[in-house]
Amino acid sequence: MKRLNTFIGKILQASYDLMPASAKKAYKGHVCIDATMMPVRGQHTDQRAIFPDDPEARTSPEAMAGLYRDGQTWGYEAHLVVMTGDGTRREQDDDFPYLVTAYALDKPGAPGTNAITCLRSLAERGFPTGILVGDRAYLPSSDEDVLQRPALALGWEFCSDLKVNQMGLQAELNGAILVDGTWYSASMPLHLRNASITHRKAMDKASNMKRGAAKEAAKTEAETTYQKALGLRERFRLIPKEVGRSDGMDRYSCPARGRKPTLACDLCPLPKNDGRRQLPLFPVNGPLDRDGLPVSQPDTICTQASVTMPRGTAKVAKYIQKYPFRSEKWYRHYGHARAVIESYNDFIKNGNKEALEDPDRRRVRGYARQALIVALMVFSANLRKLVAWAIRQASPTSRTKGRRRPLAAENLHNFLPIIVEAVPTEHPPDKRAA
Repeated sequence: MKRLNTFIGKILQASYDLMPASAKKAYKGHVCIDATMMPVRGQHTDQRAIFPDDPEARTSPEAMAGLYRDGQTWGYEAHLVVMTGDGTRREQDDDFPYLVTAYALDKPGAPGTNAITCLRSLAERGFPTGILVGDRAYLPSSDEDVLQRPALALGWEFCSDLKVNQMGLQAELNGAILVDGTWYSASMPLHLRNASITHRKAMDKASNMKRGAAKEAAKTEAETTYQKALGLRERFRLIPKEVGRSDGMDRYSCPARGRKPTLACDLCPLPKNDGRRQLPLFPVNGPLDRDGLPVSQPDTICTQASVTMPRGTAKVAKYIQKYPFRSEKWYRHYGHARAVIESYNDFIKNGNKEALEDPDRRRVRGYARQALIVALMVFSANLRKLVAWAIRQASPTSRTKGRRRPLAAENLHNFLPIIVEAVPTEHPPDKRAA
């Protein structure tokens, strides 16, 4: 299996190596991973009547394939890792093409295992590490010992969505609290800790309402309240002192400390106001426990200038994120990455091209043959992406900095059909008439 994965990596590496040096330099290592179902050709027979204890009791020529979550489709799941930007600039599409740099093939239902297989393949080939984006099946729902901890050790950071039961307070360490993937002061009140949960429930309630002005007003109110809560959260966010160390030991300080504090806490002396402070300090009475009650004995975040917060701790590794959840940077990066991967999935499933989902394009038996054919399909799609990107680079209008090319002022008369007047044709005299 390892030799097969190495060979597949070299096939995809060949398409990446065709990129010019300027494009490789512009690429910062950000990726997005997603899985797509690939049905296999042929019928499988239901054997659950004979083996009632086995929910996957099927007979099929593809023994290493599996049953998809719809309960009907038998096949493989292809996990594709696509290059992305960070979503901060619209003209990023011209910096480099969005290619698949790694992929893994497996039976459905093992996102974490296949994701770390892809990341290790990238590490073996010397790819830069950046921010990993995946849907909730990958992050944060995977077992942290399978995906998050090994990925953090390789140097990756995360940006992901959360289920409602994963929101709110996620971990506590050294007197600080991890809420929605970001470290905050434990003095943050309960309604701010649970802001994402409250927002999700309010949006679900509004979605179930009948169409009309009341429904839109409820959604608008829920979103406005949520954005205000996120703004207040920033006052409680820990101040990063040294983040991103290779050993995973990040250092933070309390937001009530430093030259520009955002909180006024009785446990920290206020610095002298030099006139540069723009916002009034938010008063707090010290750290709170899970129930919002004052803590009798403050922890090290309250008594030391800074504390070490190891990213490898179980719950921390599972939920830690690069950006505050649902912040502007989070929206830009996550939205951009998800749009890129969905676009590539649609691109490679084109029925007139690779047709990745069509089992008739893969009329072979056996895991290795299926894996190699998919690798060649991805290589072909990468080449088409490269050619399209190169054509855009050669176009004089491709580098319009974030602006669309303006429409030319065309006169509508230019689109009228050309009418040719009939010219009488002179025929030679008829000899028979003479």
